[in-house]
Amino acid sequence: MGNSSGIYNYYRAKTASISFCSLKNTERIMAEKKKFLLRIDDKTYSALEKWAADDFRSINAQIEYLLKEALKKSGRIKAAPDETPTNEDET
Repeated sequence: MGNSSGIYNYYRAKTASISFCSLKNTERIMAEKKKFLLRIDDKTYSALEKWAADDFRSINAQIEYLLKEALKKSGRIKAAPDETPTNEDET
């Protein structure tokens, strides 16, 4: 029985360090985005919620996608080279 508790403690220490590393990596990735509070009316939120679900996105990801698309369309940011729209009508 003494050996099994040693294995348990070893496993617990290993999983804790993996969880800690994952948490540190997640925090580093999340720290790259700016956080802010957005107040919108219920009707707009409901429409965004449905649209996000239709596109298999979270509401936050949907808002970010829509903002980026609007910025690209207005010429305020450039599309990444792999995101350059193609005109399929041209032959």
